[in-house]
Amino acid sequence: MRAEARPWGGAAGEPAGMKTTPVSSARARGTRFWMGLGGLGLSIVAALLLVLEHFNALSLPGCGPGSACARAAASVWGKLPLSGWPVSAIGLAYFAGLAAAWITARGAIEGLLLAVVRAGAVISVFYIVVMIAGGYACAYCLAVHVGNFVFWFASERAPHASVARRRQVGASATTFVAATLILAAGELYGRTAAMQRAERQLAESTAAVIAQTERLTRLAESPKSAAATGIGSAPERWDTAAASVSQSEGGTREAAFTGRYRLGPAVAPIRIVVFTDYQCPDCQRIETELRALTESRADVSLSTKHFPFCTQCNPHVPQNLHPNACWAARAAEAAGILAGDDGFWGMHRWLFDRKGSFTDAELRQGLADLGFDARAFEHVMQSEQTLQRVQEDIAEALTLGLHFTPMVFINGGELKGWDAPRAVTRTVERLAATNPPPLTAEHDHPPAAIEKYIADWREQPRAALPADARTALGPAEARVQVVIFGDYQEQNTAEADALARAELAAHGDVRYVFRHFPFDAACNPGVQSTRHPWACRAARTAEAAGLLGGSDEFWKVHVWLLANRQELNEQTLIAAAAAAVALDADALARQAESPEAAAAVRGDAELGRRLGVRGIPTVFVNGRRVPRWRLPGGQSVLERILAAARNEP
Repeated sequence: MRAEARPWGGAAGEPAGMKTTPVSSARARGTRFWMGLGGLGLSIVAALLLVLEHFNALSLPGCGPGSACARAAASVWGKLPLSGWPVSAIGLAYFAGLAAAWITARGAIEGLLLAVVRAGAVISVFYIVVMIAGGYACAYCLAVHVGNFVFWFASERAPHASVARRRQVGASATTFVAATLILAAGELYGRTAAMQRAERQLAESTAAVIAQTERLTRLAESPKSAAATGIGSAPERWDTAAASVSQSEGGTREAAFTGRYRLGPAVAPIRIVVFTDYQCPDCQRIETELRALTESRADVSLSTKHFPFCTQCNPHVPQNLHPNACWAARAAEAAGILAGDDGFWGMHRWLFDRKGSFTDAELRQGLADLGFDARAFEHVMQSEQTLQRVQEDIAEALTLGLHFTPMVFINGGELKGWDAPRAVTRTVERLAATNPPPLTAEHDHPPAAIEKYIADWREQPRAALPADARTALGPAEARVQVVIFGDYQEQNTAEADALARAELAAHGDVRYVFRHFPFDAACNPGVQSTRHPWACRAARTAEAAGLLGGSDEFWKVHVWLLANRQELNEQTLIAAAAAAVALDADALARQAESPEAAAAVRGDAELGRRLGVRGIPTVFVNGRRVPRWRLPGGQSVLERILAAARNEP
């Protein structure tokens, strides 16, 4: 294949008039070809990982909720406007198309495609600036752009393609379209699966709300209740085995379940309570639905409570996802303090219309439009009273097991599957069709956090967990099967492990398997950074003890490592562990460096990655992941979940 020389030189990238031999020219061209292909390969792999994360087919290290990757994907620059198509999918198809063109011309490039590549490099610069300015410098996104720059550099030094323009452009366009269609099919499949899951959850929770409302109806209509207490004073709780748990432990509640401000009648057949965040996109969508319901129906009452994902007022969220959400919630409460229901709901609508974001000047203009005195309003908004109200809602949300917004309750029952189309409206319509009587909020007593955690565990799909007879504790056919992915240097792993072994000692129907998931990048590719520098060595040491002395020695070293997790270091790890279980230290050290010990740790870490393990400890009970095994105050729920597993049919 021939190459046309650039106007500004002899061989590509060489000064005019400089002579080159055929061998050196071929070598330079080969270098450019592989450089360009390597850059495209890096971009394709990084973009593919982001696409798989978007499809929930892969759990990338460092891409969990609140991470830079998650915030980048959720930003206005992360998706194509209107369609919601992820930019990572566009990038993957783009780089695949360029790779096809590059290979077709064997490292040369046609003029039109070179212009496209230059435009792509400019777009990469723009996105890097956006990520840095927005504070979400995603490592995988940066890898995409680095690969793009490498390819652009190689393209600038490449000769013009002598293949037909139509052929190279056609290869690129065909590959781009084919990749886009394949990704669109994957997106459609993922959305369909998510919608089916949401519809299933919605159907189940709607049925539960209707069943509970019917129980409340029977109670309200009973002669004894009507004569003795009247409607609205004799609430019946949701059926639960945890009714005796105290409120401080996430147990039962006595007060009426409602917000401070209400739209609709105090005595209503359908009573909706929503925990919300004014900067939460899903809350925005639910708000639109709720607004239409309250405007069109007289049998619905609505009240809201706050749970801002903002660290300024909420110490229970790990990151400041919505930086203005606390001030937005306090603004709503200030409006309520100054002007009652009308003031609160006017400000509530104003905040949602602005997606919870405002400057000082915008707030003052909004206050003027709503009829507030700006100085008086700001004084109240900045007072301890509004902060206390918001934090009271946050505390209540935690007793109910909230971990995302919106959290929607209807007649005291949590509505799951709210992300299905018109979910709240459809549930209200189904409930209204049963003709429930008007009742007060005193009847509504949602399940507490401990009950919710157990219910959340029951709803998890069963994972295919391989048997581990070599290091398992307890009988193989036990009714309760516990698997913990953990790290020997991690405090919570030690606590969960102690609970599992205590249950095994107390009950003979428990089988416990511990699997390694060290937060140490030296042996675990599923983590992005190293938090615990001796975790890999500790895991190999435990496996080495098992290889030398069997299951008993594994568990002795396992217990010793967790008990001494804060003292682990290179000098004491092997010697102290060997002394604790009467093993030869030299033999244990050699075995810890063996391929067998390394393979056992690597196999556990890889299994954890495939199962989507992102944090430690991650607990599975009877094949179902335990979403949360402790209450916000630190009390364990694991014993209750194991008891529920023991009673499963």
